[in-house]
Amino acid sequence: MTDESVTTAAFLTAFNPYSQELGEGENEAAQRELIADLRALHVSIIFAQGNDSNGHWPGEPSLFALGISIQDAEMLADRYKQNGFVWIGNSDAMPNLRLRYPIEVPSKHAAQEWIKTLPTQLRVGASQMPLAELAWVMAVPDEELTHWLDRMDRRWALVLS
Repeated sequence: MTDESVTTAAFLTAFNPYSQELGEGENEAAQRELIADLRALHVSIIFAQGNDSNGHWPGEPSLFALGISIQDAEMLADRYKQNGFVWIGNSDAMPNLRLRYPIEVPSKHAAQEWIKTLPTQLRVGASQMPLAELAWVMAVPDEELTHWLDRMDRRWALVLS
């Protein structure tokens, strides 16, 4: 980011809209469209891959868009039907997850009751999440819970190629 003299970036993909696995051809076509959209915005692109460290979800070709605005990143995430994306909005390069659809935030009591239903190894991660983020995790299919909650004590690692 320093080399490009930018303070914003987004880690985006067009693969598997709303976490629904598509065929290779459909995913690749959507990804080519995303690349064209980013080039039209005149932002620098680094080709990357998003991986599930637990191996429960296949790796997805992704793009690290340098110098993109938050509005453009949100628009593209919505256009390609992504549940969220990783956003960097400052010169410290601190990443944060930006979720893309509104979900009612549970009360603290409701969240605590839901956390009690989780397997023990996932409770710590869930209890550390802000309620607004936890609301989204509470809405994902059970098979995705480990994907989101088991990594809460680890740092995000963006792998760029």
